[in-house]
Amino acid sequence: MSDERVERIGEALRVVLSDPAWLKRAVIGAGIMLIPYVGMIWLMGYCLLYMLQVAEHHRDGLPEWKHAEAQIRAGLFPFLVGIVYSIPLAIILSAFAVVGVAAGIILLASSEAVLWAIVVFAALFLVTMLVSLAWGAVLYPTYVHVTIKGDFASGFQFGEIWRRVKRASSAYWTAYVRTLALGLLSATASMLIMGALVGAVAFIGWQVMSEETFAMLGGLLIYPVQLAATVLAGLISVPVMFATYRIWAGYARAAYWTETGEAELVPEAKPTPSEA
Repeated sequence: MSDERVERIGEALRVVLSDPAWLKRAVIGAGIMLIPYVGMIWLMGYCLLYMLQVAEHHRDGLPEWKHAEAQIRAGLFPFLVGIVYSIPLAIILSAFAVVGVAAGIILLASSEAVLWAIVVFAALFLVTMLVSLAWGAVLYPTYVHVTIKGDFASGFQFGEIWRRVKRASSAYWTAYVRTLALGLLSATASMLIMGALVGAVAFIGWQVMSEETFAMLGGLLIYPVQLAATVLAGLISVPVMFATYRIWAGYARAAYWTETGEAELVPEAKPTPSEA
């Protein structure tokens, strides 16, 4: 059963797209994504601060990009924690990849074992997907925790993070399932855009060039098309990221804030006015 404290996908997207400056924010975000490393940290920090804005103050407007230092700082610790968390994931996936590819090559060497080779590769893909899903299930509440606590070490407070997840389990699962749906939507749209642009350029190239000329120049044509497709896909994936972190704001409220007075949300770690 869904948790009403977590926004529905349609509502989260509607609020994001109703911001008068959403396209400007998305274009800037898509451009920032192209900056190696720093771009992803900056975008993550922007989204996490937006999440806190929604969770604590119920403000729907998208933040400005002009607070670069604060946004990069907000994204740095979660980004580093994510890298550390990805190490065991990378080891597991690498081990499965090596074993799976080796087994597939051995099986493909035998014409009678092609079916088994397909089974091995399918199993490898399935394991990769399951491990990646589990990784996401752990990372999102960890990002919320690190953002609220504001330090790198909090990313490894496993007991506290798990306690918060248990406290707001219905909000957590609702946010996670809706995040998967949004991720699938974004990935599908991005692949369609990439495939359509590359396919169109390849088709036009075959029509106007000889086979030899296209073989020599085709690669040079594809690179700018891929760059354009990446930017266009960013115009979809960036607003989807905004909506995703709006959804996780519902989990953050449920797990880290408590209602007092007239539905005023106050962080548990901070004293209420009567206690101050």
